[in-house]
Amino acid sequence: MMKRSLLSVLLLFFLVPLFSQMHINDPQSWWGEAPAALENIEFEVRTIGAYAETAIAFDVKLDGNDHYFHGVEQLEFVFDFQLNEGAVVNDSWLWINEYISVGEVYEQGEGTQIYESIVDRQQDPSILTQLSSTDYNLKIYPMKWDSTRRVRISYLEPLDYVGKNAFVNLPLNLLNHSHSVPENIRIKIYDNVSYSNTGLSSDSWMLLEEGVDFKTYTNNYVFERNELNAIQLPFLLDQPESDYFLSTYDTGEESYYQLVYFPEINVEQTRENRMIIFDYDSFTSIESFDEVKGKLHQSLLEMGDEDYFIICNSDFITRFSSEDWVQATVDNIENALNNIVLNSEDVESRLSTLLPEALNKVEELGLDAEITLLSPNNEYVEEQKAKSFINSIKSFYNEMQVEVKISIVDYTRVKITTLIDGIQYEGNDYIYEELAAFSGGRYYSKLEGDEIYTSLVQLYNDATIQTDQYNFQLSVEDGFIYADYDNLKSELQISNRQPIISTGKYIGEGLFDLKFNAKVGEELITDIQKLEVNSAFLLDEMITTIWNAEFIKSIQHSGDFEDKRDVISTSISERLLSLHTVFLCLEPGLESISANNNDNGGDIVILTVEEPEEEQIKLKAYPNPFVERLTIEFTIEDIIANDEVVIHILNAQGELIEKITKINGYAVGSNSVVWEPVNEIADGMYIVQLFHRNEVYNQKVLHVRP
Repeated sequence: MMKRSLLSVLLLFFLVPLFSQMHINDPQSWWGEAPAALENIEFEVRTIGAYAETAIAFDVKLDGNDHYFHGVEQLEFVFDFQLNEGAVVNDSWLWINEYISVGEVYEQGEGTQIYESIVDRQQDPSILTQLSSTDYNLKIYPMKWDSTRRVRISYLEPLDYVGKNAFVNLPLNLLNHSHSVPENIRIKIYDNVSYSNTGLSSDSWMLLEEGVDFKTYTNNYVFERNELNAIQLPFLLDQPESDYFLSTYDTGEESYYQLVYFPEINVEQTRENRMIIFDYDSFTSIESFDEVKGKLHQSLLEMGDEDYFIICNSDFITRFSSEDWVQATVDNIENALNNIVLNSEDVESRLSTLLPEALNKVEELGLDAEITLLSPNNEYVEEQKAKSFINSIKSFYNEMQVEVKISIVDYTRVKITTLIDGIQYEGNDYIYEELAAFSGGRYYSKLEGDEIYTSLVQLYNDATIQTDQYNFQLSVEDGFIYADYDNLKSELQISNRQPIISTGKYIGEGLFDLKFNAKVGEELITDIQKLEVNSAFLLDEMITTIWNAEFIKSIQHSGDFEDKRDVISTSISERLLSLHTVFLCLEPGLESISANNNDNGGDIVILTVEEPEEEQIKLKAYPNPFVERLTIEFTIEDIIANDEVVIHILNAQGELIEKITKINGYAVGSNSVVWEPVNEIADGMYIVQLFHRNEVYNQKVLHVRP
């Protein structure tokens, strides 16, 4: 592509909006950019051992028709976005008319040059580039001014744990980059034998479809701008009583293991005093009163018996659940919550009086404490009012004789954007950030559903036992473990509420030997035990992909040339994105000569791929992924009497979906069968099995919604 001149850049600075995180431009003319929008959003989440695979599919389009790109045929979509730390992209698709182009991985320089060359040729590629551990760039070309393009991206990441509850952080906040807020959003969550999903317990989401191993949700109303936040999908373990989960998988060439170990750090804990401010507003709350009260109830039960608490709330008069700190027993928690009721359906937040009176109560009681403010307040958006409130709180706080942390869990439904000191804030962000900063607390912003619960629990867990002096070793009796990766390599501290997640390769058999040592204060903790494979996770060949993802993450930031070469090689062979590679989706039937063969500076040559020789084809099923029908091709080298060919279609659980049988109906050479499912089938992986005489052939295919 041509480079912009400095003069052009300066002129366009005044003529068009500055670069946005999602936009559409014309790479041939350099005439500014226009807003882009997303629609028909589909998320899919499934767990794989201690990991999750999340897929995001969406349509992109130019937002609106009245602009200077009217009638332009060759536009480019550009999207800069973020994924969670630790995510590794393992797939990228691009819809080209009715064809789904499944991306291949290229070395970054080569792939980028191929994409740029094809853009000049006005073909149909997309390119996905990883910019940092969390930052990505997606480009799609071409976009017609009045058309849409569809893409799908999937990635792997470790599950988050709070105790033995596992969570997937779903990045719905990506959708806020769309110029117009998406109306049609679906979230499909799969169960497996290890975990079951408890669903989305929020008024914002409605159960649309439920099957044997999945639930599908859709938005219950049209979201406002910036209402879409990352949400946590909870998964419950089927064996919660165990202190470890260990599974193995043998590929026939190598053996892999995956371990989730919950260390028992049992030492005498110090008393924690917690003042919980339960504030509610029926006009701004993203949850109903009973839902929020239920989340608070659940979270309080996670406190230890050594903790003490008081609940502060208001029904026009500020009330405390007790006059002094009471122990966090089940009975005391029940009694405190039973006294919190709504006297009217229309209730307004009382933050302006609740926080000062809670601070005053803590000062009267004379013990250090932590205040947890649970509030949907949205009234401190005006600069003078916000600063006045913060100054009054600081003035009292600085005179207190006890130490107090203030943490905030904000569950406001809609936040008003405001400017304070020239900085843009949403809702009460300014005062909440100030409160957390000067008191040493934490701020959890704009939450809903189970996020409210998990944020409260996280606050309680932060005060539990942590240690930065520890040692963790794992070995196998008759053999050894090698090439292992665990979360300790990136953690300075571990907690009795956070498991150690380890995956690696091993040689040998027998029990696994675990040794864990830690120092908490002056007390030494030791755990030595033999671990049996308890099959909490039923692993399959995806464990090799997960291991390679961890391998890439471990060395891709290295400046060593050999490490970079290993990352590129692994990334290409395993189809995993890295900092040194790109995912490239090409038009069907096209393949590129390597950029390394293009030393003369000319265009990269694009070749049409010849079909593989017939005698090399044993079984081929396409398109893969397929939408409505699947063509199954196979080769028969010779025919005998009563020659029978049987084709089985199996789902991912190995259950027979359909059987196709034919005797004496095929010819020598290439044959084909078109399969159209008789009944509606779920999205996901299927296996095509072909039986001919004593031979069996298999191919995996993926079914997707049209």
